[in-house]
Amino acid sequence: MTRASLNNKILYYVVMFCCFAITLPPFFKTLSLFLLFIALIATGEIKKTKIEKGFWSFYNPLLISVLLYLIYCIGMLYTQDLAYGLQDLQIKLPLLVLPILMLFLPKSLLAKDKLWSYASAFMAGLILIMLCCVVKGFAKAFSGETFNIQPLTYAALSGKLGVSPAYMALAITISILLLYKKPIAKIFNITPLLAKIIRICVFGFLVLFLIFLKSKAGWLCFYFTNLSLIIDLIIKRKMIRFIGFVIVLLGIIFIVANFNILSDRYKAFIVQKHNHSETFNNSISERQIIYSHYPELFVQNLPFGVGTGDTRGEMSDCLIKRFGVENIFLNAHNQFLQTAIAIGTPGLLTLLWLYLIFVIKFWNKQQWWLISIVAICGISMLFESMLERQQGVFYFVFVICLLYPLIQNNKGNYSEDSSALSTDE
Repeated sequence: MTRASLNNKILYYVVMFCCFAITLPPFFKTLSLFLLFIALIATGEIKKTKIEKGFWSFYNPLLISVLLYLIYCIGMLYTQDLAYGLQDLQIKLPLLVLPILMLFLPKSLLAKDKLWSYASAFMAGLILIMLCCVVKGFAKAFSGETFNIQPLTYAALSGKLGVSPAYMALAITISILLLYKKPIAKIFNITPLLAKIIRICVFGFLVLFLIFLKSKAGWLCFYFTNLSLIIDLIIKRKMIRFIGFVIVLLGIIFIVANFNILSDRYKAFIVQKHNHSETFNNSISERQIIYSHYPELFVQNLPFGVGTGDTRGEMSDCLIKRFGVENIFLNAHNQFLQTAIAIGTPGLLTLLWLYLIFVIKFWNKQQWWLISIVAICGISMLFESMLERQQGVFYFVFVICLLYPLIQNNKGNYSEDSSALSTDE
């Protein structure tokens, strides 16, 4: 084995671990980035890499991610709460670090077959953390005199390992799309029948977990995902699979709608949506308050926002002035609004442009399922301030970095012919 092939193999397995760690607890995320940095130095790739001219383009999402972080740094110049601002910059550091590290990876590690391997590692990490949640949930459910299903639902299910239901739901819906397209038989060199069995089993586990997770944003992403898959099946005229898929989807909806333990959060949301109440009783009423009053902070602090470190203070002051409540902080539960309040119009436009780059590129390449992945991340950002938590930052920046090779124009090996349904079954 040559030195170059050994270096590539080392980097390949380190990147695999990075993808595997996306859904794992924070320690593993930090460790994965550290190992990637060490591996790039040890293999000498940092010295070899030359930044191409195409990098300095506003159509490069890696550059835009770095730019977004730099705007947050500029927001420190007019912030008053420096301690909170530095903490915020630390949380968002992957926006700067990972895109830069991506520049030094050999292009051979970003080929389509490697990307499918990284997707497999991501799904393996997700399934591992899901299994851990289920085991802990069952242990808690059987710990009393009678069986209690509550530890197997909502935050009690995913929160045992410090994972937000919304972020877990995001990972699950992305995995469903990947599972639909993934050429399992080719990747693992197995028969089409075995690949189909694996696909059905994994899909069933993902959907079942999502049902018990009871994330409102997750279900919206799930419906959008399934709509994308249905449209794809219609376009490809796979009518038998289309009918079967619709029947399964309707069955899932029927089960959720008719079991109160699975649908109580959604029913409560519908009821409270029609009975607006400005009280801090639950997450639904809190979001109603946030979406009613926080946009004023953006308008009042145009065009540059309140500053990176002053979002917490300004939002808390808003709640104190409006409702007289103290010692309470609610973030915007909407990353676009959160960014707009913090760093104003420049930050908001940069974040929106980051999404539009992928939409434009994938639209031109007619890669609709990849647009669906971007849209799912955007939907999640409408309901969660993803960049305010390390979990969300890692999800977001890894999606950017792993989709980046697919928008490059210099190679033609990322076409839509990678459909798993046409290769496996």
